[in-house]
Amino acid sequence: MANEIAEKIYQHFIEGKLKPGEKIPSAKEMQKVLGISEEELEAALPLLVYEGHLDHLYDYTARDLVASTAGRLGVLGGILSLTKEAIKKGMTPGSKVLRYEISAAGKFLGEKLELAPDEKVIIVERLRTVDGEPVALETSNIPHKLMPDVTPDMFEATGSAASSFDLMDNKGIHLARAVDIVSAVPVEKREAELLGMVEGQPILQRDRHTWDDQGRLAKWSRAFFKAKSQYEMKLR
Repeated sequence: MANEIAEKIYQHFIEGKLKPGEKIPSAKEMQKVLGISEEELEAALPLLVYEGHLDHLYDYTARDLVASTAGRLGVLGGILSLTKEAIKKGMTPGSKVLRYEISAAGKFLGEKLELAPDEKVIIVERLRTVDGEPVALETSNIPHKLMPDVTPDMFEATGSAASSFDLMDNKGIHLARAVDIVSAVPVEKREAELLGMVEGQPILQRDRHTWDDQGRLAKWSRAFFKAKSQYEMKLR
């Protein structure tokens, strides 16, 4: 639902209508035009921020300093696999499903997954934990035709079973290649509350396209990590 509302906001108020730096209409106006609630609007707007269609204006004249929230998991390796990194550090990874739905891909997800707008997509949002503490928030979008028999409980597990990579592998979808876009972004209110952060704090955002060993685009995911990322490159 949030994806559908985000698309409507983009089409009605942003695309071809606003110049860079111009403010979007008021919340009341958007709610009235689209016939949506305040809660639905608040859930959709962050998606447009994370997509890069909207920016925040912050007043930095007064600034509070708080203890770092990235210390629990520390540095993540290049593949940004929370499950593998947590187990390597002797911790127990966990996963709690916050949202599970099967819906039409629409414009945004259709383009990301190379699907027609009316094709079905499994959307799973999970709160990822380490030793019971929230450290990441991840939304996975998977073509329904690849996993037609999947159920929400399959995504909720602890230990090595918390990996969606392993879940898909067990379903015969062998992931082979991924391309990441990693950014530092200010965390939005909802995500901040779920992760025990302060709204506006920087967080690591990772958008990932993943292909299987047959060359099919099998998943597009977006994750937010309370951790630092470390990459290693070979120059020769």
